[in-house]
Amino acid sequence: ALPDHIPLSNFLLGTASITSISTAPLTRKIHLHLLQPQPAQLDDPERIVFANLATLAKIPCFSGDWVLLNSSAARIFAYPSLPHGIHTSPILHHNLGSPASTTIRHITPQIKTASQISLYRVSSPAHIDKSLENAFIQALKSYFESHHRILRQGDLFPILIDQVLARAFPDPEDLPSQITNPTTIAWYKVAAIPGIDYNAEALVDFSITKTVQIGSTCHRLPIVTYHKYLGLDRLPIPKHNSVLFNSSFARLRDLVDSSFSRLSCKSLSILLHGQRGVGKRSLIDCVSRDLGMNLLEVNCYEIIGESLVKTRAHLQVRFEWANQSAPCILLLTHIDALAKKSQTLEGEFGINTFFNECLAIKNTEFPLVLIGTSCDKDKIADELVDCFQHELYINAPSESERTEILSTLTESLALSPDVHLSTLAIRSAALVAADLVDVVSRAKFLAFSHMEKYGDDAQIAGILIASCDFEKAISEARRNYSDSIGAPRIPNVSWDDVGGLIYVKKDILDTIHLPLQNPHLFASGMKKRSGILLYGPPGTGKTLVAKAVATTFSLNFFSIKGPELLNMYIGESEANVRRVFQRARDAKPCVVFFDELDSIAPKRGNQGDSGGVMDRIVSQLLAELDGMSNSGDDSGVFIIGATNRPDLLDSALLRPGRFDKMLYLGVCSTHKQQLDILEALTRKFNLSPDLSLEKLAEKCPLNLTGADLYALCSDAILKSMSRMASLVDFKIKKDNIPSTTFFFEKVATKEDIRVVVGQEDFEEALKGLVPSVSEKELLHYKMIQQKFTNQSMTMSTEEPNHQQGTSTLTEESNHQQRMSTTTKPLHK
Repeated sequence: ALPDHIPLSNFLLGTASITSISTAPLTRKIHLHLLQPQPAQLDDPERIVFANLATLAKIPCFSGDWVLLNSSAARIFAYPSLPHGIHTSPILHHNLGSPASTTIRHITPQIKTASQISLYRVSSPAHIDKSLENAFIQALKSYFESHHRILRQGDLFPILIDQVLARAFPDPEDLPSQITNPTTIAWYKVAAIPGIDYNAEALVDFSITKTVQIGSTCHRLPIVTYHKYLGLDRLPIPKHNSVLFNSSFARLRDLVDSSFSRLSCKSLSILLHGQRGVGKRSLIDCVSRDLGMNLLEVNCYEIIGESLVKTRAHLQVRFEWANQSAPCILLLTHIDALAKKSQTLEGEFGINTFFNECLAIKNTEFPLVLIGTSCDKDKIADELVDCFQHELYINAPSESERTEILSTLTESLALSPDVHLSTLAIRSAALVAADLVDVVSRAKFLAFSHMEKYGDDAQIAGILIASCDFEKAISEARRNYSDSIGAPRIPNVSWDDVGGLIYVKKDILDTIHLPLQNPHLFASGMKKRSGILLYGPPGTGKTLVAKAVATTFSLNFFSIKGPELLNMYIGESEANVRRVFQRARDAKPCVVFFDELDSIAPKRGNQGDSGGVMDRIVSQLLAELDGMSNSGDDSGVFIIGATNRPDLLDSALLRPGRFDKMLYLGVCSTHKQQLDILEALTRKFNLSPDLSLEKLAEKCPLNLTGADLYALCSDAILKSMSRMASLVDFKIKKDNIPSTTFFFEKVATKEDIRVVVGQEDFEEALKGLVPSVSEKELLHYKMIQQKFTNQSMTMSTEEPNHQQGTSTLTEESNHQQRMSTTTKPLHK
């Protein structure tokens, strides 16, 4: 804070009255060659401020005049495009006390030249690295050589270096004088200026002034957006009114900020976990810069020693470095490497005690905050988790957060008018922040590839990124990362790929359509249907229907085979169930499809496993399904189950609020339904003009499933291909053609390579087709269908109707919450 009395002996004050004007720091540097008149070459750029013409007239002064901002001298220049107020460098703004407004008046400066200036080095992780020491000394020398600096006791100023160049050229004489791509910043503080009055400013002339570094000190860094101004490549800090600020950033920032409180008697420790690429490290970096703290990052895989004693020693050194750099955040990435759940942490390591001892050491008044990050908390040993006072889970970005991330990433890019970031945010569901960065990079590369086709003129005009570039980039990102991170995809299955389904399609879509089109109903507390159960004989198209539903509403599709969730270790099977639903929440809007549901949710109490694992899996699944039916974070997740044996399922799964919408998918009951399926399956075939699918359907038995009809079409096209291959072999022998390759490259016509499926192909395939479901099995499934239909009708009639007289939309939603069973044929 500035003292009440400011000595003004260094200035000859003008007669103009003192004016108070709003002040703001610049986010980007203004090129000095654009100013009129031109500043002197040796003028301190940090003491050049800017204002528009109206502000200059209000002071009043001319462009290039000297003014007094509170107690600091600066030259003011006109820059018409700026808004009202005084615009300073972020460094000067911090040294002024970061005021919202300053008093300003015109002056004629007479600043004394200092004979000596003493500096403190502000402790930071960069200063701990001895390989950078020569680079900092050279950069400090260049800082004072390049300009006549105006400083006072207590001022902070930054020194920038390029770490890559600093390590490549150990000799400081080999380093370039100008740093074009700085990567590291270090701060210095003016300790004293002998011979100059207290709080008076002095001119530092390198040819006259002797510069002395007298030690180091701990200091809170400027809490301003100086990184972009200084040319450092950093992510912007979220604004206070933004979606990103109100999410994980605000929670983490408030926790870390509490460590500066005088009531805080213990160092803070936080465990941050979330999936890969969600932005944990970037989030911590933004918080550290917003609170003026140093950040020391340590990869735990790099400090693991040959023994636990060496690992402990490495950790202790890092804690000492962080204490020397306070206020500091010590970031331990991949903390699960220190102690995995399968390891035993007894004896010499004593990790809980060790962390508490390190956090108890406090060398300065500034705090040390320990933050550990992991992609999977379940992999960390419980003893290590207990070391952290707080635990935060970083969710995958929501649709609104993805929109803001894309807006930040494309801020400096030229976008085509057909690019809508909100649409891209919907299409990029389930992608995390790192994936979105990759999407924008891919789209930029694709746009540049297009521009190369149009020559130099188009490249001079600039790269324009179109919507198709983003679509291709998102598709490629999903394809590349789907297997590695389990990101669900939006399938490409339309209702045209499925025959029949007119009534079943309506029942399924109505269940999902209402929550998507009217989310406000469920936000007010109304529960939605959480699940649909498809049951019937195998091969009737249950998986295909679920994919068609996801495609219709552009939902991500997450397919889970029941046995995939089983694990030999105790508790891991239930954990797999939790992970499935968490990944679905991260990927919403999403359809989770449980195939072979009876394999993971059998009736409880009937299993022979001694550990009761199947009973625990069913209980965990019921708990997750109950959460799905509530409004809130799970409103965009829909569950579809499929089973061939619904009679084996635990009865609790079929109660309202869980899998309460049951649809029986049986075999075709008429030849017309078989014709619909055959038309769907052969819509991409080249069919012979003499082929009649209607007559073919009449020849098919009525116990064929959709899978059987699919096999019929596959066999028919294979027979057509075999016939075409025989015909090609005959032509090769007849015309004495050297080889098959020569025939297809030089001789073959379009008709020779066009596969046409005829009536005889289907008839031959039909002769060898054996139905996959026998008549006896069909009778069994019809009995199961009748059993569940009667059970459902009984529950529906017993349920009282308390909602009469309400609106039509409310009646529709209440009707969807009753258990119902629809019986329709469903096939591929």
